[in-house]
Amino acid sequence: MNAAMADPQATQRGEKWTPPLSSDRLRRIRDGLVAYTPLNLELIFDDLDAAIGNQPPPPATIAALVERLRGHLKRLCDIAGADPKLGPLFERGHLVRAECLPADHQEAVGLARRQAFLVETLIEACGIKGANDA
Repeated sequence: MNAAMADPQATQRGEKWTPPLSSDRLRRIRDGLVAYTPLNLELIFDDLDAAIGNQPPPPATIAALVERLRGHLKRLCDIAGADPKLGPLFERGHLVRAECLPADHQEAVGLARRQAFLVETLIEACGIKGANDA
């Protein structure tokens, strides 16, 4: 910490103030805040139901479902990455996200289900609660 930051009176004494973060870092933080959207648990749970519900997802929708689940995994892995205890889940999330969509429908359903179970596990492990859970 520089002298001006430690002593607010330093600028009055003629010492030069320096910001705690660079302008590039501040821009990245601003851009992240502007682009931020909160987790929509209702949509996430709809996708979980589509993947692991009573009926397997139809071939026409499986690719879009896998992509949405991949997005949910990314956001949840970002959250889990802040907790060292969740390292193994974080790693599993990255591995499952990296899997390519299989051409075979049954294998694609299997991928969607692996993703969905991991999304559900990450939600629980991160302690994320919906509005009705509070």
